[in-house]
Amino acid sequence: MYRHGSFLAARGGVLPSVEGPTPIFRVASEDLRQRYLEPLMRAEKEMCFALTEPEAGSDATQIRTRAEQKNGAYILNGRKHFITHGAEADFAVVFAVTDMEKRARGGITAFIVEKGWPGFEVTRLARTASTVDLPAELTFDNVEVPAANVLGEEGQGFYAAMQWINGGRLHIAASALGIAQHLFDSMLEYARTRTAFGQPLGKNQYVQGYVVDSWCELESARGLVYEMASRIDDGSDGRREAAAAKLVATEMVGRVADRAIQVYGGNGFMTEMGIERFWREVRAQRLYEGTSEILRTNIAKTLGL
Repeated sequence: MYRHGSFLAARGGVLPSVEGPTPIFRVASEDLRQRYLEPLMRAEKEMCFALTEPEAGSDATQIRTRAEQKNGAYILNGRKHFITHGAEADFAVVFAVTDMEKRARGGITAFIVEKGWPGFEVTRLARTASTVDLPAELTFDNVEVPAANVLGEEGQGFYAAMQWINGGRLHIAASALGIAQHLFDSMLEYARTRTAFGQPLGKNQYVQGYVVDSWCELESARGLVYEMASRIDDGSDGRREAAAAKLVATEMVGRVADRAIQVYGGNGFMTEMGIERFWREVRAQRLYEGTSEILRTNIAKTLGL
């Protein structure tokens, strides 16, 4: 998918994806690694990342799911939604408030919670424009979580979540590049071979504009994403870089997908051509792991605004 090789595995696992094994590897105890990481690496189990809640989307500091200590364990109560792979996952990395006063400043903790534990249910699947995944609502009703299933240090869950999300943002940016490349290749081939008014469609200046603008934006976004990844490799913490990469790449792929439909005309809106599916799928990339608006706000903060 990527012509210049993969940059996603930043050296030393600096920016892990939120749904992959790296978050567990980086902060888990040896016991948790053996019980969850190894089966995950062998593709025997699947996990999900449960942070978002109905009242806490972009502002994850306001999560309400609680975890209270009792008899050497934690009692988990709350609800998560829009959880990717939530229905299929064998276990979830769940973020809950353990100190209401500190909250995001040392009061949010991450737990590994197994599917099937009493009180842990998948209560709803959300229907979206996507045909790939149905995000789930997860409900926790007095779920008893052993203290050994605390992931990392108590109270440090929010900091870990933000680091993991940075990795997810870079992955999304790379995915956007690959999808945009596919759509560009498709529209270019169609413009060369489709005949209208006695000549190839690509001879029409309007169509040429769609193709050229898509190529320029794709190459510009590719250069920025690769540069941001290089800075992370060189030691940056990735907050600004991952946000910028996702912002530029996901906004770009949305425009390329729209132009691809326009080049294909009515055929582009037909499901059998496979173009409209990408148009629907990439729309969500500007929403999850930080909306474009939140990313702009985050970047502004790193610039001293």
